[in-house]
Amino acid sequence: MIRPPEEAVTGAWCDMEDGGWTVILRRQDGSEDFNRGWDHYVAGFGACTGEYWLGLESIHLLTLFNTSVKIYIESFGDVSPTSVNAQYSKFLVNDALTDYRLEIDGFVGDCGNSIAYHNNMQFTTFDNDNDKYSGNCAVSYPGGYWYKNCQSANPNGLYLGGATEEVEKGMSWYKCWGHNYSPKIYIYKIKRN
Repeated sequence: MIRPPEEAVTGAWCDMEDGGWTVILRRQDGSEDFNRGWDHYVAGFGACTGEYWLGLESIHLLTLFNTSVKIYIESFGDVSPTSVNAQYSKFLVNDALTDYRLEIDGFVGDCGNSIAYHNNMQFTTFDNDNDKYSGNCAVSYPGGYWYKNCQSANPNGLYLGGATEEVEKGMSWYKCWGHNYSPKIYIYKIKRN
């Protein structure tokens, strides 16, 4: 049984479509602040009925056994394509001793493999820099993530409402819409294979 810290998200949203998935991240309206420090990203934050991040420790425990991730991203309808689907047959978040290093592989999708760039990266927040950038990606581009130098995908960036001049600061899926488009909806959900 997973027992998240007391300040963490209580529960997770289960999507029973296609065999049952656990939602570990949801962005939908900008109501939750994702520019947070390390402890918040480890514990989780938000409400499972709205925008939330389940928490690195809980995600680590859920991905210990042969796990897939499905990603759904939706635009505001003003760009093409209007939505993106990506699935990875391997999704593993390692333990705290590795700074929650990501292992991801087995891409199938309809608008480019934006997360391959982040494979084998440790998680970075503005107060815990583990990326390869000379500065700190989470300071330059708000929101914690498995940054490299810095990003090709970022569900945890600022909610900027579509096309923006704020390059790389918003949520993004670079292989489809570049760094100047912040989508409306961004969902990560996982299940055992």
